[in-house]
Amino acid sequence: MIQTGISTIVVINSIDRGQKIPLFSAAGLPHNEISAQICSQLGWLSDWSPENLFEMVVNMETAQFFTHDFEENGSMESVTLFLNLANDPTIECIITPRIVLTIAGYLALELGSMFLSYLRI
Repeated sequence: MIQTGISTIVVINSIDRGQKIPLFSAAGLPHNEISAQICSQLGWLSDWSPENLFEMVVNMETAQFFTHDFEENGSMESVTLFLNLANDPTIECIITPRIVLTIAGYLALELGSMFLSYLRI
């Protein structure tokens, strides 16, 4: 079981290995802050701390927020960040999620790694 550090997610919709969980949001809600909080507080029900794979299609301001937050909380060393900025070419927006999922499959199946893959599209 994955511990997110947010009690409503743990109680109402707990996350287990291999499971996907959506974070639905709307304009004006703190979805970036919640995502960053999950990443900084993430842990398993053991002493081992997982890696995080992040892929985002965002504007520069949001990318700087996540990068600064990960560095500030000390979780940057466990994050692999694939940034896809809003002004990047369309082909990069199409191929980057596929690259992230391919790497995630390799890490899980070949290396036996545990991680949280976060796709923000």
